[in-house]
Amino acid sequence: LVVVVLKNKRQIHENLSFFIINVFSSYTILGDIFMNISVTDLKQHLLDGVIVDIRSIEKYNNHHLPHAIHIPYAKLAVDYKELLDKDKKYYIYCEKGLTSPKICHYLNKRGYQTYNLLGGYEEWIVNEN
Repeated sequence: LVVVVLKNKRQIHENLSFFIINVFSSYTILGDIFMNISVTDLKQHLLDGVIVDIRSIEKYNNHHLPHAIHIPYAKLAVDYKELLDKDKKYYIYCEKGLTSPKICHYLNKRGYQTYNLLGGYEEWIVNEN
């Protein structure tokens, strides 16, 4: 059992939204609030925005997409206001494309322009050439 004391309605809404995003295992029920991008399309946009790897630091240090920065999923979900700029595009990926849609949805609802890499890092490796 987790008990959280929240100070105001906005904090309640933000925390409830984050909780709901994490409870659902499929992002399709969250609606079309964010855009998906294929590996082929992302290769053409590598310098158009910020590529964000939300995987563990170990996986990032082992291999990551060109020009990618590392922001762990949990840190991004909590500190997005300090870490992101609403004037930039963000291409976000995880290992298999199952977690990144959730954070894309969460961030786009808050005014950020995010794109989910379909299939995640594994899809990038398959289509590397």
